[in-house]
Amino acid sequence: MWDNIAVWFNLREWSHLFAERGMNFVAATYTNAWAETIHYLDESSPLESMARAYSLVILNNNLNSRLNLMDRMIRDYAVDGLVILSLRSCKPYSVGQYDLRRLLAERLGIKSVVIESDMTDFRAYSEEQTRTRLEALFEALESQ
Repeated sequence: MWDNIAVWFNLREWSHLFAERGMNFVAATYTNAWAETIHYLDESSPLESMARAYSLVILNNNLNSRLNLMDRMIRDYAVDGLVILSLRSCKPYSVGQYDLRRLLAERLGIKSVVIESDMTDFRAYSEEQTRTRLEALFEALESQ
């Protein structure tokens, strides 16, 4: 599972890296964070329903709400591992990710890695550091 927005400038390399190991992303919190709110929109009360929908976005809730969302997604999609992007250009989404990582490991035993980068600025990305962290995740997943 992927947490946060994609690293757009390196998407192809990442997909090849994971595919080489027979791994793929089956779920992502970022798209799920916005998609669920659409069910709350009601044409007969647009302002109230927009307020309700916006209040459900995971960035507008507490960490426990996000933890429960991730827990449910991990179970629903039979996720084996989690890649967390700590994004420098979207600090609100990155707040609490280390706590989420720890809590999900305690609760579900999920293996994970935190990658620090930016979604578009390649200057905030370290290929060597990222590859080292991902290799450690791959090894942990393969030894399960």
